[in-house]
Amino acid sequence: MLHCLPYLQEELAHAIASARREAAAAVGDDRLLLERFITRPRHVEVQVMADSHGSAVYLFDRDCSVQRRHQKIIEEAPAPGLPLSFHTEIGEAAVRAARAVGYVSAGTVEFIVDVDTQEFFFMEMNTRLQVEHPVTEAITGVDLVELQLRVAAGEHLPIDQETLLTRGPQGHSFEARLYAENTRRNFLPGAGKVLRWRVPESARTFDHTASIRVDSGVSEGDNVGVNYDPMIAKIVTHAADRTSALQLLQKALAETQVAGFPTNLSFLQDLSAHPAFEALDLDTGFIERHRKTLLEPQSVQPHVAALAAALWSKLTAAHTSSSTRQGGAFAAWQPGDSKRLWYKLTKPLSVKYADADQALDLQITYVSNTDYQVQTDSSSQPVSLQHLTLQSPDTWSAEVDGQQLRGNVLMHIHAGKQILTLWIEGRSYEFRKAIPVWSKDAHATAAHGQLTSPMPGKVIKVLVQEGQAVEKGQGLVVIEAMKMEHTLTAHVSGVVEGLSGLHVGTQVEDGQVLLRIGEAAKKAHAAAAAAG
Repeated sequence: MLHCLPYLQEELAHAIASARREAAAAVGDDRLLLERFITRPRHVEVQVMADSHGSAVYLFDRDCSVQRRHQKIIEEAPAPGLPLSFHTEIGEAAVRAARAVGYVSAGTVEFIVDVDTQEFFFMEMNTRLQVEHPVTEAITGVDLVELQLRVAAGEHLPIDQETLLTRGPQGHSFEARLYAENTRRNFLPGAGKVLRWRVPESARTFDHTASIRVDSGVSEGDNVGVNYDPMIAKIVTHAADRTSALQLLQKALAETQVAGFPTNLSFLQDLSAHPAFEALDLDTGFIERHRKTLLEPQSVQPHVAALAAALWSKLTAAHTSSSTRQGGAFAAWQPGDSKRLWYKLTKPLSVKYADADQALDLQITYVSNTDYQVQTDSSSQPVSLQHLTLQSPDTWSAEVDGQQLRGNVLMHIHAGKQILTLWIEGRSYEFRKAIPVWSKDAHATAAHGQLTSPMPGKVIKVLVQEGQAVEKGQGLVVIEAMKMEHTLTAHVSGVVEGLSGLHVGTQVEDGQVLLRIGEAAKKAHAAAAAAG
């Protein structure tokens, strides 16, 4: 109490009294455990290994401070920016904790570290290998899985603490967790079919000592569901020092491609390149402190939008030609062949840049089969694209405003929308276009005014009834996915329709229509409101 922050002292007294009453009523014991309040905590953990013959060692430490919803995102080893004496003290403390309980096997002792004083406080011990154990393998050269199995078989630890300390940490290592989640929607879990999966060339075969390592649980064609943790891969790098390892991580992230559902890949790229992260300004509040630069959506660049528009046209024409088997005289009707008419054909294209929910009204002028002019903004000059060609169904090259570029592209249909994912200069961009209901490609969920599920999950609450008037933003349905509840709200005001097949316990798929608030319903609602 004496060391409590002044502005919390009065609140703390009331909170303690309340907690004691609640504890006494619940379990008949009003004793409380008080923990020190740390204003800027770092999360540092120590890898320990103990055998059944009394030997125990620590294999250095890791920093796991960069987190969202108390879940680690990027880990690194050893914990950077701390003196040698700190590493020794926290390592020895971890071994003492393991010995105190007679622990045998691999374990992780976790601590909270005060950034200002470098004091550390025991938090918990995880009696297993952690997700982030590869960074420890990288800096020690020890296969922790093999070592754990040998210890479990009753063998002696093959290495002692003195040898580990003499050798010291070998360089620096990072691990980035690739999650199926939508970072722009408060890290909402995602799910779907893996339509594209590419990792760095050097990481396509497993090697726990490699400079770039990818541990993955998916491959192209798999379905990512909601019954497990949303992490789909770990991207690990190792180099001689922190700066080099971080640069290697940025390179590995740029060479990773995934499509079919939302991921945090772009977020990891922004996070790993953030100046404050590079400068070791680390604590568990990092993401919240830099929310504006990390999480606020950014408008798409004109040359990227122009490329998307031209590729959209080119791929659509190729699909139409292939699916209808048109050729010969019919080829003259393809929009790319505008020379036959002695003028340059211009067509509009309205799409949405998904990351920023940015509506784009583009104008595509067909100069030739490979050359385009794309107007992305009425106030700016059109972007010039020349020699746009497809080397393969998913690889393109073009000269954009005089700059030679090359990348990848994927187009598919999902939940009533045509989706184009563009990879260029190490980043991915997703564009969406609603398919007209009269189109032969229209999905059953393409109609307007429909509420669709953003993920697979289970309905746990239905907050409205058939025929009920609702306002924009009002909660309609609660879905549970990955042990989290997500409330879906009305995107317009109107009257609920088509709810009869939805009830508590219903399993729903990503993109499934849950109910409708159609145009007629909205008009009726507006008329009723006006009459009232």
